[in-house]
Amino acid sequence: MIRLHDLTPVGRLTTGLAAIGILAVAVFLIGQAWDGLTGWLPGSDERRLARAEARLDQTRTELGHREAEIATLQRQARQAAITHETLSAARTVTVRATTLAERAPDADDPIDPARADRLRDADRRLCGLVPDLCARPDGPAAGARP
Repeated sequence: MIRLHDLTPVGRLTTGLAAIGILAVAVFLIGQAWDGLTGWLPGSDERRLARAEARLDQTRTELGHREAEIATLQRQARQAAITHETLSAARTVTVRATTLAERAPDADDPIDPARADRLRDADRRLCGLVPDLCARPDGPAAGARP
């Protein structure tokens, strides 16, 4: 058997480099095997990473739902504001028209039956367009205050 001190300096260097290479490969292989051996443990890096990624996916999904909900609520708020403005304007016009009609010089004069029929017909058509604002047969108008 050949001993290390029997080798030439170049032989010793070559043997040392080969031993270091074999040791590095062994450490690499043992590290790879160790990662596979500890991956199943609850506290392992792989498990923590998987849990963190799952939480991230769930949070992103919830964020998408919340953003959609916010967009819907904003759209509803805009529609409610438009509806409120329209109703407010209609009430203002109605109050003005009612006041003018009550103060008119001919407010107490009887109305022609043909004209009354035309007005009822126009009223029915308007109620067909906006049924919520018309008087119901069983109670007061929807916009009336108790």
